[in-house]
Amino acid sequence: MTIQIKPAEPRHLSEIVGLEHEIFPDPWSAALLERRLHDSATRFLVAEGEGAIQGYGILQLLPPEAELFNIAVNPTARRQGVGKCLLEALLETAKAEGVTAIHLEVRASNIGALALYNRLGFRQIGLRKKYYDNPCEDAVLMCRKGSLDEKTFYR
Repeated sequence: MTIQIKPAEPRHLSEIVGLEHEIFPDPWSAALLERRLHDSATRFLVAEGEGAIQGYGILQLLPPEAELFNIAVNPTARRQGVGKCLLEALLETAKAEGVTAIHLEVRASNIGALALYNRLGFRQIGLRKKYYDNPCEDAVLMCRKGSLDEKTFYR
């Protein structure tokens, strides 16, 4: 599948909301996603392919740090490199903004996401017990620090 990564636009919002509700047990509201779309400190990217949004990623900039809020991939497009393309684009965006540390939290059961984050240099720095609801689950806290020029730059 050929994927094009680009900034999210208001016209993408209905597809993003649909994916959010399909993928997550506690989805973000359309209003919250729209706020993020227009927030000057947020970088909101979409992955387009086959005439549809195949995924999206949301990064909150707090230079010199950032927080990865969300990476979501359409279930029919998983294991095709969409998440990796989104994450790499967000890492490049962070680098251009002077970010030297990126934080995230992920469900402990999300083995695919954990593997992707590890491959791209994130390391576990903590655990939040019973952080998620529906179902109740721990959150793995991860961070990637250092020069964004290096593939694995945790120090």
